[in-house]
Amino acid sequence: MFTKENAEAYFVYSKTIGLVFLIIGAAAILVAGGLCIWGKTPLLKGVALGLILMSIFQLFFGYKEYSQSDSQRKAVIYQMSLDPESVKNKALIKAHNIARLSTYATYAFITIGITGLLLLIKFGYITPDINNNKTQLLKGIGIGILLQSVLCLMGNGAFDIQTRKYIKGLNSYLNNSNMQ
Repeated sequence: MFTKENAEAYFVYSKTIGLVFLIIGAAAILVAGGLCIWGKTPLLKGVALGLILMSIFQLFFGYKEYSQSDSQRKAVIYQMSLDPESVKNKALIKAHNIARLSTYATYAFITIGITGLLLLIKFGYITPDINNNKTQLLKGIGIGILLQSVLCLMGNGAFDIQTRKYIKGLNSYLNNSNMQ
């Protein structure tokens, strides 16, 4: 049976994922800053640029998830305590929207990762001109966005699994509250 504690655990997990995204995004910016300062080659500067581009997404999504988790948790727990019909009309709809947005984010991260992989293949293996700065820069950008998109996919995939469990739990809660 799905309880308020299960709902709270979901939102704690959601907040944790947001914090992980924030930490990874901030760490990527620090690494990118180091690569910009100490990296002498265009390849390293490209990696730094790719890291910065993707870390902007990570910081945005991480902050959004981290900052909204507490208010959403309180609202859902309140609804579960006083008005189960409100859970159906508000919390379940919001959970389905979150799952849909998570699916879109997965597709976006896959697309970005494929773009990074194509840049890496094109400028690393098809036209591997080591002396061309532009080629090395684009290869580095490909490496940076590929690494960051893989990290984003892992975090988003874990969050998506928890969101689907939460939706199943809300449905079971609604079924049990309708039987009583």
